[in-house]
Amino acid sequence: MEITSPGCGDRPEAKLRSCARAGIPLSSLIDRFAPRRPTVTLFSEPEGDAYQEAHSAPFGKPVDLPDPFGVTLTTEDFPR
Repeated sequence: MEITSPGCGDRPEAKLRSCARAGIPLSSLIDRFAPRRPTVTLFSEPEGDAYQEAHSAPFGKPVDLPDPFGVTLTTEDFPR
């Protein structure tokens, strides 16, 4: 899980590439500074150095984490 902070530059993208390359099946990015509004993105299906699937939700909407986690991440209390 990566959480952005001011001035993080392209660090989240570099970390995602590394995670995909390592075959980590799920990765998430909590982007508090997204241009339009804060979002949570779940990445899956790593292939090479990229994830093939990405599902985003704005803060306030739940995000379902598939197995092996099998939980719903609630985001309504995330700071904006």
